[in-house]
Amino acid sequence: NPNNDERKVSEQQLEQLLLNKPSLCACLANFLNSCSDPILIQYSIVILRKILSEKEEEEDVSKVWKQLTNDVKEKVENSLMNLLRKNQDISLGKKICDLISLIYESVSNLQEKWEDVLRYIVEGFKAELTDNNFLLIKNSLCLLAKVFNYAHNELKEGSNVFINGFKSFFNCNNLVLKAYSSQAICEILTGVSDKKFKKEFKAFIFNCLQTIYECLNKKDEDNMKIALFALNDLAQLQPGLLSKSFSDIFTLMGK
Repeated sequence: NPNNDERKVSEQQLEQLLLNKPSLCACLANFLNSCSDPILIQYSIVILRKILSEKEEEEDVSKVWKQLTNDVKEKVENSLMNLLRKNQDISLGKKICDLISLIYESVSNLQEKWEDVLRYIVEGFKAELTDNNFLLIKNSLCLLAKVFNYAHNELKEGSNVFINGFKSFFNCNNLVLKAYSSQAICEILTGVSDKKFKKEFKAFIFNCLQTIYECLNKKDEDNMKIALFALNDLAQLQPGLLSKSFSDIFTLMGK
């Protein structure tokens, strides 16, 4: 089969490239800056994730990221942020966010900075709720949930921006934004010990429950899972917070 032969050749070539992972990271960063083919972009993202997922023993740091020069790190970071900004595909956007959050863990644990990610998150929360801004807002919510544990000291300074944003998202008719808001809220509540800061976000637990109820009524299984899994994590890590909201369930059911 010609297709199988081509695939074998491609796999062999990739194995050769993987022998020098830092150089491959630099090449992929340059490639992502110029590529417009969504399939090739997605494949490049998958390869980068595979390369950077391998961690040092007993250390939450990517083995390859640690080996990269500052110049290559900057190239990778810039290429991913540029790609995230110009991307219009929901599925690809999620993969980019997943890779950014994977890298951000190493950035944080190595005491490095990646301020563009935090600026992007804040930008999404300040954006007007329009169709044109949907992906920006969704990506911002996704990134906030994934990097909050590593950047809570920096992000706590913008708590008013986040609170106003969550109020707006929960009041809209978009279940995707409500589900991802629920996920972000639960990550914030499990990620900080500051009671004063946490208190400002506890009120949104009702909105998270309401989102699950809405998804159930509209048979939106995908978004219900996002919100439900987030609340399940919150219940396991902070059981006291959720137990106080049981009465809200009956309020939602009109009883």
